[in-house]
Amino acid sequence: MLGVRTSLPGVVESVEVGGMMALVELEAGPFRLTAAVTCDDVDELGLNTGIPVTAIVSPTSVMISRD
Repeated sequence: MLGVRTSLPGVVESVEVGGMMALVELEAGPFRLTAAVTCDDVDELGLNTGIPVTAIVSPTSVMISRD
């Protein structure tokens, strides 16, 4: 991944699965972010409410990683 990126540590507030996609809502300090990810991503990262994650924000996308 190239370009300017910002990493925001946060906590998963909710995961709403629908079809093949999911909406993951994060609280990252004073910010509340929502990321659209695949259900496979939710499973692979083990995303559930309360899990600490890092939101990686670029000018064109937001990604979520887990340490």
